[in-house]
Amino acid sequence: ALAVSTGYNIVYKGGAKEITLKLDNISPATLLDYVTRLADMKYVRKGTTVIVASRSDIDSSFYEEEVITHIKLRYMTGEGVAQEISTLMDGSFEFLHHESASRDLWIKGLPAELAKARQVIEMLDNSDMISGGSDALPDHLKFIQLSYLTGMEFSALLESLGYRPGIVMQADSMNLLYVGNDDDFAVVARIQEIVDAKQSSTTVKRVVDSAQDEDGYTRLQIRRDLICEMTGISPSRFYISSNISKSSSGSYNYIMYLRGTPEEVAEVMDVVSQIGG
Repeated sequence: ALAVSTGYNIVYKGGAKEITLKLDNISPATLLDYVTRLADMKYVRKGTTVIVASRSDIDSSFYEEEVITHIKLRYMTGEGVAQEISTLMDGSFEFLHHESASRDLWIKGLPAELAKARQVIEMLDNSDMISGGSDALPDHLKFIQLSYLTGMEFSALLESLGYRPGIVMQADSMNLLYVGNDDDFAVVARIQEIVDAKQSSTTVKRVVDSAQDEDGYTRLQIRRDLICEMTGISPSRFYISSNISKSSSGSYNYIMYLRGTPEEVAEVMDVVSQIGG
């Protein structure tokens, strides 16, 4: 299916692996990246051919495919970023040069690994580091330990609600690396409290709608009543949050979730898509 969707010839060197994954509104190329990481494998692309194999096989067979990329940092030093990336990620790349006071960084590795490293760097290298520099990292970097949702599921949910997504480390799919400040972490913790909960064998808890305006709570109540009328599901099965926006003023974000069977969740999501925003 991925080969058909991407147009690539995919060569897979490995045994059978079972992966359970549900993601919406992502490209086939992104899905290929997620699937290989969940399988603890790597891939390299040569023209229209993608070779998927174990990390050791890729590293030994495609060493010549490694490239060097230069990253010009805005706020952090190359030394600070190199140290943090080495700690956080188990990618097969090396830092070729970084002076202690320089904001230039050169990294060598496979393209797929470099893309993930660049994503982490973009999250780390922000204006919050101006005053604190690399020493400020512990205050702005946090691993979110999930209990029931995977890191990718939780990251996708955050993005759908208008918040910055996190980064999933390949070695631990139940952890999410998140960069932010105290307000960001408070909002993420609140969302996690709502959705990252154990479900019974017959019911699930899923976010089905959201609103980002001052009248969002009232609007979600109206939409809930309409959904209940169309589906016959009791309003007591729906929960509308208080404002979970990280901003203290002028910003609003409300979410509504349903506790019900997977079939009920699917029915509600279909109704939500029909009535639109």
